[in-house]
Amino acid sequence: MDYKMIENNEIGRTIRRYFIEVEKRYRTIVETPQNIFDFMRLAIDQIEASTKEIQNVKLLSENNLKEIEKIQSQIDVKIKKEYCLASLYKNSIFENTIKDR
Repeated sequence: MDYKMIENNEIGRTIRRYFIEVEKRYRTIVETPQNIFDFMRLAIDQIEASTKEIQNVKLLSENNLKEIEKIQSQIDVKIKKEYCLASLYKNSIFENTIKDR
């Protein structure tokens, strides 16, 4: 998780925003709780915000996984085409060698 925070992509920015928000909420709780109810309300807010952030990161991860699978599929198709072309080339060389004898 540490390295994800420093990546310059949407997941990294989301994680950094999450921790900035957690720090802000923590400072609010530590510096200004008027009573136990304020403390509990802030804690509940933090849990709700954390849940939303987790859902956002999960959605981003799912989207990234779909992109990775799409790219992997394209690579697989390219590899299969190159393999087929290589096989055809090898077969044609073999056939020409046989014909030459």
